[in-house]
Amino acid sequence: MRRLLPLVLLSCACWPQNPSSEPNASLDGALAELVDAAARTDADPSCSAWHAIEAPLLSATLLDSETPRVARSARLRVSLSQCPGDRPGSWSATPTHVKNLPEQLMSMQVMLWRSGNDCEDSETVTRELHLLFPSPGSWMILAGDQPLVVDVLDEEAGNCGSASPTACERDCDCQGAERCLSGQEGTTLVRRCARPCEFDRECRGEGVCGDESGLQGICVSASSECELPARPCAPGFECLGNRCEPSFDLNQFTRHECSCDDECDPGLACAESLVGDQLLRRCEALCASPSDGWCQGAHSCNPAAFGGQSSGVCEWLGE
Repeated sequence: MRRLLPLVLLSCACWPQNPSSEPNASLDGALAELVDAAARTDADPSCSAWHAIEAPLLSATLLDSETPRVARSARLRVSLSQCPGDRPGSWSATPTHVKNLPEQLMSMQVMLWRSGNDCEDSETVTRELHLLFPSPGSWMILAGDQPLVVDVLDEEAGNCGSASPTACERDCDCQGAERCLSGQEGTTLVRRCARPCEFDRECRGEGVCGDESGLQGICVSASSECELPARPCAPGFECLGNRCEPSFDLNQFTRHECSCDDECDPGLACAESLVGDQLLRRCEALCASPSDGWCQGAHSCNPAAFGGQSSGVCEWLGE
């Protein structure tokens, strides 16, 4: 796996370029300090700090019951390898043109957070993602030894809102964070608006992530996100009105430099990040997906809010 230093970019078309060939002394110094700090952290198992890893995909499977179409979200289940104790990170899907390739390429970047060195006793986990194909034709998703090739049809005729949310044709027939998803209930094909998810927190207190009426991995409103004492919230969140709300604040005082998690407020983690031209360890709210449910206040995990790139932590949206 590749350790990303100094910045996790969630849109592969946006890698920063250094126009100068001169070495950056200040960044080299920061890297040296980080290596020393990492060595100290690894030597002390009670002290953990996190760095971002791009996890190569082992396999990819399309979850939709119908052939994907332009303007309609497709669901994808991917498998990847991780070490025990790793935490899920955000992900992105970026259309990429590759010369002389018969299929168009969709680059999937799935991140995870690791607090130690790479391991030998890795484990395979799955994640469920959703993406949009921007044009019809054959699309390739690289995953292990068997790339997934997806044939995509053109957009259905009609305008946004011309189809019912219970029989949608495109994402813009749906409201808010809902997408037009397809599945199968018994022998019956279903297609309707629903909010895709991997984690309860992505439902933002409006239900939990589960399966319902032929659709997998959607927000189900019949259940509450939390209920005390049976189902408490994760550290850093408190159960208010059966929904988990951040109990931490994200500001210049709480996002301070650190060397270990225990130096951060509950709900925040000590993670590597680039501040200006310095590579620092700071207390951050880690993004487990491109959902703002992991954040507090005017902060976001969505790469679209930052020009297609993200550090993998809740970043300030600005004024």
